Amino acid sequence: RVRRHRADGSWLYLSISGRPICAADGSFLGYRGTSTDITKMVEAERELARTSRVLRGTFDNIMHGIMVFDNDGRLVDFNRDVLQQMHLPADRLHPGMTFTEMFSVFVSVDRMADNVFQRELQFRLDHMQHSEAFVRERTTADGIVYEIRGHPMPDGGYVFTQTDMTERKRIESELREAKEHAELASRAKSEFLANMSHELRTPLNAIIGFSDIMRSQLHGAIEVPQYRDYVDDIHGSGVHLLCLINEILDLSKVEAGKLGLAEDVIDLGAAVESSIRMVSERAATQQIALSCEFPTVMPRLLADERKLKQILLNLLSNAIKFTPPGGSAHTRVSIEADGGLRVSVQDTGIGIAPEHLPKVFDPFFQVDSGLSRRFEGTGLGLALTRAMVELHGGTVGIESEFGKGSTVTARFPKERVVVDSRPLKPAA
Repeated sequence: RVRRHRADGSWLYLSISGRPICAADGSFLGYRGTSTDITKMVEAERELARTSRVLRGTFDNIMHGIMVFDNDGRLVDFNRDVLQQMHLPADRLHPGMTFTEMFSVFVSVDRMADNVFQRELQFRLDHMQHSEAFVRERTTADGIVYEIRGHPMPDGGYVFTQTDMTERKRIESELREAKEHAELASRAKSEFLANMSHELRTPLNAIIGFSDIMRSQLHGAIEVPQYRDYVDDIHGSGVHLLCLINEILDLSKVEAGKLGLAEDVIDLGAAVESSIRMVSERAATQQIALSCEFPTVMPRLLADERKLKQILLNLLSNAIKFTPPGGSAHTRVSIEADGGLRVSVQDTGIGIAPEHLPKVFDPFFQVDSGLSRRFEGTGLGLALTRAMVELHGGTVGIESEFGKGSTVTARFPKERVVVDSRPLKPAA
């Protein structure tokens, strides 16, 4: 083979052969020969060699042990990871050995019992014979867990991969244990909250009941005005504390999946008006104007009436709480294009900064969370609202602009909307 430079700078490869020609007396006359352009063949050989090096490097450095067998069940090739995983010297495995011989070498390393050896060997031989793929786990005597995979090859051969899964199994076990501990802790917390809520309600009922009797001066007048103020404060604080306890208890029920629905077809307009009346005194005290807007044909709703009113009260209470004097809170009921229902409460309050919007439905989240918070509450109102709306198959969203107000919208699916033509009562 010879190489020649072409005019364009590339190389030309030639295969040249020559045969000497001699006269009858044996004298040399010259050569008879051929010259063949083998440039493409040489380039193909080089590309094949390069590809082989790449494949060999990949084969040896891939993070799996690989063993390739021909259609007679004899070892054709294997990579270094097989030797490293089994802590074998290079001379323990060699091409040409049978699968049984190879498997016996592995067994000598991980001290597999005879009955297990025969079962595992037969399992693999059967799959090789029938050209069937399989996935199997094997744990060595040292506690190393391998995932064994077998795959038939198009030419009748068979390839095995062996992957060390010990670390992954350890992580899975730790995650499983952590999940179980978290679930136990969550159940313990829910049980504690339920028990404590019950224990606190009993004395609170007495405090609220007796302070209410004292406020009404049922058994005689309270002469000192300051004492009457104290009684009002005791009653108001007791009612407030009871509301907080009820919210925490409802949250524990949500987390335990025990918050169910008592469904009925209810008069949505009446529910909205009733909720507005319940907060109207507080709104008047804080100089907040309340209004509502209904569609021409007011729908009814398949819902849990108590929870629906709680949703409305939570939204209205938030609107009143975060709106300065002179502001307003507007409740709007409307039918959406897909037949669903939306109930929104729009206020002209302090609004929410954009960075806080994604968190407003998280339990116990409060934007104003300093020690000297201006607004009371547990931060559970919107979290419970979302949970109760989702129980009805709906969704809750919020739009807000800092310093200009917020609009919270609860959407109920069309399957819960019952539309009829009954006349509406005047809105409150």
